[in-house]
Amino acid sequence: MSEPKVKIKPGSRKIRPPKDPDKMMAPIPGCTALVLSGGGSRGAYQVGVWRALRELNIPIHIAVGTSIGAINAAAVAQDAYKDAEALWNQLETDMVFDYAHVVENKGVKFTTIKDILGQNLDEQKIRNSDVAFGIVTVKFPSMDPLYMWKEDIPEGEMLDYILASSACFPAVTPYEIHDEKFLDGAFYDYMPISMALEKGADRIIAVNLQAAGKVREEDLATAKDRTTLIQCYWDLGSFLIFDADNARHIMRLGYLDTLKAFGILEGFRYSFGKDQMDLRTIRTAEYAAFAFGLDPEIIYTKDVFFDRVRIAVDQYVNSEDSDLEELRKGFKKLSFLQIEKSMERIRRFSRRAVITYIADFLKQQESPPTQGGKKIKEPPAPIRKALEKIFIRDLAAANWLIKNKLI
Repeated sequence: MSEPKVKIKPGSRKIRPPKDPDKMMAPIPGCTALVLSGGGSRGAYQVGVWRALRELNIPIHIAVGTSIGAINAAAVAQDAYKDAEALWNQLETDMVFDYAHVVENKGVKFTTIKDILGQNLDEQKIRNSDVAFGIVTVKFPSMDPLYMWKEDIPEGEMLDYILASSACFPAVTPYEIHDEKFLDGAFYDYMPISMALEKGADRIIAVNLQAAGKVREEDLATAKDRTTLIQCYWDLGSFLIFDADNARHIMRLGYLDTLKAFGILEGFRYSFGKDQMDLRTIRTAEYAAFAFGLDPEIIYTKDVFFDRVRIAVDQYVNSEDSDLEELRKGFKKLSFLQIEKSMERIRRFSRRAVITYIADFLKQQESPPTQGGKKIKEPPAPIRKALEKIFIRDLAAANWLIKNKLI
């Protein structure tokens, strides 16, 4: 927080933020907002994003979130990165949801996680922080949204309202505060960009966990020119299953994706040092790497990436995989019409089997077998036509592997 001092005016409790641009605060130069979506156990990814922002010395002046994003935003406001990381490294499902008393509670409640968060989140530190902190929850049963800044939340009730924002009904029962019931804020605003706009954010870093919830498209459109959107190309896992190993994995992905978003690294699914890969073919290279199961947690150089792909391909080719054997035996005998009609059957084959078979086929066409000194060519038209129409990405990946002598 050593960047130029940015003063954020207090907010006010309201049903929804003002939509009239004239009532919005004008952008404050240098004011950066971190907007965190809902997404349950996927929230570990956001902590990885936060780690990268800290390393890049990007200050956060506004931290707002919905559901798990509200919990993580509170940690940001408190500047408690180490505590947040340590918590995510040990969280398991039974630490979050109180399954032991489902019958008497008439559903799953947050009893356990409330105790844990009570030991990690410090309300006074959040209130005294220079970071503007805000959450979204939804009243039940009216379904009216409630946007709250920290100054709107009654003293001593901050943790309650954070958990109210996280009550992912029907998996969790509505959260009660003074006889009022509340639900997960994602029922109205899954990623509260409007709160950042309301406070005058000049730059918005929005982290989308791609879970269930209502996205306010009009807010995204309004903030487009000042927003860096960070989201993952990989499946982050079930949002209801908390697993420490997966948390560590997706924290790493969040960290790498942020470095890519800010131009430190390159890539989409995978991460490369600057100028390591041909950007014209990087998506094809990544598709091949994904098919053969390369590790996305590594920062690759070109040489290391190529070596890992070559090893993975060699291991697969020598594995006697049933998908590949079935393709080799039957696919070349099909007409194009039969191939089209067999699409559902063909789609069940693994991508690596399809790519390997295509590469074999292409290499045979380049160097067909001979008999008595004469080249023997199998009629390639049906397969070639199918490749060009149906298996476009697999064909490109096979060509890339052949060109780079990786298969």
